[in-house]
Amino acid sequence: MAKYKVLTRSYIGGKIREAGEVIEYGGNPSSNLEPIDAAAEKKMAEY
Repeated sequence: MAKYKVLTRSYIGGKIREAGEVIEYGGNPSSNLEPIDAAAEKKMAEY
């Protein structure tokens, strides 16, 4: 699964995530997430 850094406090995957938190996320990424691995970068480019 893709890994992202949360940029702003967000509701992701049924939970509140705080800025700076690193998460694994399989859904479609938004501008509140920064990709931190190749899988996440690929997903961001596709979406």
